[in-house]
Amino acid sequence: MGEDTSFTFDINVSYLESWNEEVDIREDPKSGIKINVLTKTPVSKWEETLKCLLNGSLNRLTGVTDMNHQSSRSHAIFTLTINQINNQRQCVNRKTSKFHLVYVAGSERASKTDAVGERYAEGVNINKELLSLGNVISALYESNPRHIPCRDSKLTWLSQDSHGGNSHTLMIACVGPADSNYEESLSTLR
Repeated sequence: MGEDTSFTFDINVSYLESWNEEVDIREDPKSGIKINVLTKTPVSKWEETLKCLLNGSLNRLTGVTDMNHQSSRSHAIFTLTINQINNQRQCVNRKTSKFHLVYVAGSERASKTDAVGERYAEGVNINKELLSLGNVISALYESNPRHIPCRDSKLTWLSQDSHGGNSHTLMIACVGPADSNYEESLSTLR
């Protein structure tokens, strides 16, 4: 039996790090969000996809704080975009699915991290974006939300197509069992 050629697929991946909200975002009404420096890499095998994810992860910004010797100093979004192209119709029919794997840096209390200078500013931006994400989640849980505040931070703006609509979202939270982490763990779970 011959191979079905009625559909073709192209798959691209990208890895974006959001550090101190320094991401240049443009939005086109027709094609959506554009980031000038973001490269989309075509992949055809799972090994290529994993290599891109690992390369991005290895190059993420980390720093030393009193809470963590390899503290994430940024949020990251790994996006897998799959385009299905129907070759049987006169005009090309394309369906697109996106999978965003979002790594969100943990919240920080300056009193626990003893962060100063640049580390302190990073912590402030991390917490600001986490607050914005929490506000988006709260708005989505309302029965008739009037406004979803996706543009309050770069993190929520970049992942806005994952908030509501026909998207499915799964969140995995890292919480610590130690008494010293109780406040952060409780805040994360809320």
